[in-house]
Amino acid sequence: MNPVSSHSGGPGAGPVYRRGSGLAPDSPELRALAEREFPAAASELFDPVSRREFVRLMSASLALAGVGLTGCRRPVETIHPFSKMPEGYVHGVARYYASAMPRRGGAVPVLVRSNDGRPTKIEGNPEHPLNRIGDGAEGPAHGGTDLLAQASILDLYDPDRARRFTFNGETVARERVLDELARAGKALAARQGEGLAILVDGVDSPTLERLRRELLAQWPKARWFVDEPLSPVGERQGLKAAFGQPVRPLYRLERAKRILSLDADLV
Repeated sequence: MNPVSSHSGGPGAGPVYRRGSGLAPDSPELRALAEREFPAAASELFDPVSRREFVRLMSASLALAGVGLTGCRRPVETIHPFSKMPEGYVHGVARYYASAMPRRGGAVPVLVRSNDGRPTKIEGNPEHPLNRIGDGAEGPAHGGTDLLAQASILDLYDPDRARRFTFNGETVARERVLDELARAGKALAARQGEGLAILVDGVDSPTLERLRRELLAQWPKARWFVDEPLSPVGERQGLKAAFGQPVRPLYRLERAKRILSLDADLV
């Protein structure tokens, strides 16, 4: 590096060797060098508030203030690991659970496929006795389902499902809803449930029946109504009158040569 003939002014001062342009940013020598090498952007080296510097500082200020594209960012979602890994669980491998879909007059045995904790497919349970074609439990298994059972999986992913708590048409916090329910429960308990009416559809669910008994035991003056537009009460009464006891028909359609159905859904 060539020495620059610049002296500090003190006695005995020798030549000063500069390692870079940072030692004398505003010297005439550096100005001349910058104008010769970078004539288009030479002024930005010495202008303390250039256009580029202004834009850079404003962008940093807006980012720190939370303004800009924060509303366009993907929402933060946290995936929590298992606190205790289920025995035999492998990520990505489907698991199957035997369940039942409540229907009027009974239930449909189904087999639910689950991928990483999310139900993804419903099929008939081939191991259930109702899905045996032959006599008894020794016949071949088929495990079929209908379109209602197949489509029921979509209820879990319905975008129009309730996602928040509302009170009088306004979105409220969960704590307020619980407080309102507790206040209403105390008022009903003082009247033994008088003025409370519950309307449900006709579903043979053991859990729903247990809840009904517990509720009426606590509030005996409450009313419980069941409404089923397509109730099979007439069919049950006719079968009981014909066979002398409550029975349910199981159709052996594979044994029939011709089938005449009069307003009856056999399949």
